[in-house]
Amino acid sequence: MISLTNQMIYRLGNLNTEQQRISYQMSTGRVLERGSDDSSIFARELYVNDKIRTYEGLQTQIEKTAAQNSVSDSSIGEIKNILDNVKQEISKALNPGMDAADKIASAVNIEGMKENLLTLLNTRVNGEYLFAGSNSTVNPFVKDSSTGKVTYAGDDSLKSIAVEPNTYRDKGVNGFDVMFYDKDTGTSADALDFTLDERIIDDDGSEWHLSEAVTGHALTFDIDDVIKTTTTPSGAVGTVSNTWALSEATVGHTLTFDKDDSGSITDNNGTTWTIDAGSPWPASPTTITDGTNSIPITLTAGDIYVTDTLTTAHGVTKLSIGSTPTLREISGNDMPGASIAVTNVDGNKYKTTELLSTTLDDAGATVAGLTTTNAGSLTLRHFDSNGSVVTADTKTPVSVSAPVDASTGLIVREYKLDSAQISSGEKFSAKHNIFDDIDLVINALNTNTNDTTDSTNGPVGLSQTLSLLDTSYDAANIAHSKLGGRNKIFELALTTVGSKLTHFNILSQEVGGVDLGKVAMEAKALELTFTALYSTITQMNNLSLVNFIR
Repeated sequence: MISLTNQMIYRLGNLNTEQQRISYQMSTGRVLERGSDDSSIFARELYVNDKIRTYEGLQTQIEKTAAQNSVSDSSIGEIKNILDNVKQEISKALNPGMDAADKIASAVNIEGMKENLLTLLNTRVNGEYLFAGSNSTVNPFVKDSSTGKVTYAGDDSLKSIAVEPNTYRDKGVNGFDVMFYDKDTGTSADALDFTLDERIIDDDGSEWHLSEAVTGHALTFDIDDVIKTTTTPSGAVGTVSNTWALSEATVGHTLTFDKDDSGSITDNNGTTWTIDAGSPWPASPTTITDGTNSIPITLTAGDIYVTDTLTTAHGVTKLSIGSTPTLREISGNDMPGASIAVTNVDGNKYKTTELLSTTLDDAGATVAGLTTTNAGSLTLRHFDSNGSVVTADTKTPVSVSAPVDASTGLIVREYKLDSAQISSGEKFSAKHNIFDDIDLVINALNTNTNDTTDSTNGPVGLSQTLSLLDTSYDAANIAHSKLGGRNKIFELALTTVGSKLTHFNILSQEVGGVDLGKVAMEAKALELTFTALYSTITQMNNLSLVNFIR
């Protein structure tokens, strides 16, 4: 009797286990609850589910890209319409019947179009700027509040989006594609002609910077560069004079400062550093200190000191004079106070603000130019991913011609990179900003003349700007075509990924899915078995010796 009872309990346990399996399969539609139930099926499920997750991620990314590309397409369409409208305004202004008031009205209209262009080019979708290049968090086109000049802060690269596992395609177009055109190209067989208004890009997408800047332009430099004032009446660089020192230093670099900066030097933690001069002053200070750590310093001339190379052993990663970085002029043995604002572009790469007639040195004279090289030499340089100049790869010499426009007295620096400096297979492009051409048109209309003067290109007639706008429109049209081709790639990729996702979903059902009809029949059979078993147990419970004797 005891043995029979144990058998009944054992069989009831098996039925309960089967009931749990059937309940799980009916509720989830899957065969396996645990991988240990069937290792072969489980391994196939893992493979298929991994593919599903991969292609779901690809589908989401491509759908997001397609939405951004759609907005880019409509934006460039509007940009082309605006450029066409600017051309129409120029044609109207060339009509002899247009008086000064009419031209000023046209200038106001074109100024509004310029603002609309700026808005379209700074379009964001899902938090990403569409025309910024590889870094979509950067506002690509920036307008100077003083001069109205619009500059491009992005790069010549594109973000790559996966369309298949380990397969990527470029997305969209960048600001160079849409709002720049090639003014000239240089190869090993053809010299490159350019001005400071052009951006020099090689065939790898790297931007090259000239080692000087003059009025109306900004200087891009390395944290370790020695910056000097330069005059530019003629020749390559002209005469160099006072040195300018950067007001901050990071690990691996030195800080140049004046004795009076003691107490104004702060580190990345906000702690103030002072000259440890001893008592009484004057003494011969050899360190600066924050009260705990110290950094050796060296007297270079008069009141000018230079720290040792900053290391993490000094307890800081950055030293700064002032809240924002500047270039400060060293005049004789002192730093009287002249400064030029700079921006940290990337790592060790910095850029000054545009040099203006109001950019003055310590003597009160206009800073006509800055250079990172000595008199008589110019170079084109590019920067690595850390923002440092690639010193092993520079182009020199760069010759200069037509330094001054006799009709205006403005400096017109025109540069030439000789073909001998360009290696076989290399290609350089001098890219011209379309916004600069629009500014020429606005200036011509506001001054009621069919001629306008650009500080780097000399006299330009209003009729010539019409030709420039034709070139600008063609550049935008080419960018639109490029975008259309890339959009088509993502449209096809979305269809392909969708098909593969459908395939793997079907395969997932075949591999790990349960036959609900079969499970329903098993559930019914299990119900009958439970019924029969419980009936047997009931009858056994009714058995007794008294009933047997009867």
